[in-house]
Amino acid sequence: MQKNSMNERKILIIDDDMSYLSLCVDYFHEQGYKVCTAINAQIGWELFQANSDTFSAILTDHNMPEMKGAEFVSLLRENKFNIPIVMMSGDLRSVDYDFNSDKMTIALSKPLRLSALDEIFSKLTHMPLPE
Repeated sequence: MQKNSMNERKILIIDDDMSYLSLCVDYFHEQGYKVCTAINAQIGWELFQANSDTFSAILTDHNMPEMKGAEFVSLLRENKFNIPIVMMSGDLRSVDYDFNSDKMTIALSKPLRLSALDEIFSKLTHMPLPE
């Protein structure tokens, strides 16, 4: 259960591509988000468990070593974490996840238009866009 304040916008970004991770971090900082990062889903899971009540959303890559993005999302849902998630992939056909039954998770193809992400997260979290 998320306890973060509606005014705080904190996002966990998980991606093993450091250049893409850096690009996303810079963008979300500019949009007024507090940002926490992980270079793989296992580290992301550990960060999320330790701080689950502080995050308002998650942006994760799918195709990562050790644990795929879909496995990470399934782990969150199995543990009853009902947080908005955007999962990115260069090949969405390779993602084995039932997005139709999970209305809090959206899949997007890479490369992303970063400006669309803030609007998506604002809708998912029902938070106002920064002015």
